[in-house]
Amino acid sequence: MAGCGCKCLRFPYAHGGRHGTAYPYPVVLPDDTILVTTGQGEGRLVVVAIDPAWLYQTTQRANLDGENMPAEWSVFGCRGVSMRRLGDVHALHVERTDAAWPAAAVWNHPLGRRGRMTIRLRLEAGSAGARLLLTDHFSVPFDPEDAHDSVVALRVVPPVDVGLPGRVATRAVAGEGVLTVAAENWHTVEVRWDCDARQVSATVIHGDSIQLPIRRMGDGVCYLRLKPVDPQVGPGFDVAAVEVEVEATLPQPR
Repeated sequence: MAGCGCKCLRFPYAHGGRHGTAYPYPVVLPDDTILVTTGQGEGRLVVVAIDPAWLYQTTQRANLDGENMPAEWSVFGCRGVSMRRLGDVHALHVERTDAAWPAAAVWNHPLGRRGRMTIRLRLEAGSAGARLLLTDHFSVPFDPEDAHDSVVALRVVPPVDVGLPGRVATRAVAGEGVLTVAAENWHTVEVRWDCDARQVSATVIHGDSIQLPIRRMGDGVCYLRLKPVDPQVGPGFDVAAVEVEVEATLPQPR
């Protein structure tokens, strides 16, 4: 029998025979709660209950306060992503540790055609930088084509990697915006997008600031993807906080 041809089967699956999500089936209950069944592989049946009020939220803060990987972050099919403590800070650590496995983490948030996201991050010494991809759809964390389909693509790198120390007005690498930060220090990156105006602004607070066009027109932005700039094994980066605020996309039900 021919396969579905989707990207989810082009990489080794996780332990336990799981291949990821597949053809989710929703059912609406009398109280408007939505039950979704999905999954592939042995023990594949997963049932998730969704409160539809979640679709109307306009703010969200990532759960990065504990020592265990939060369930809201998808790292399926990846290695080198974990929670760790740096002083008094809990952080999501992303680092390519195995040449045979990618390192990436995906976070879902409320959909917005216009919005603002802030990310507190830190590059390790020797890191080539972090890639921040904002998208309007989900794909597996190890998707090798995710940057091509992103609404916003941004690289946060040490100045030496682009040969341009200090502030610059605009620049891009392979069509992705570039911000420079000093390694081993915490920085706050703010990204604002407006799909109707087709504009993106990205700023390191007290540092670089760039303006970019929207890369791809869609319904808005509702996913953040984090991955290293360098596809090779090497030092990575830490993320201690992510917050997002969007303009309401759906009208509130009466």
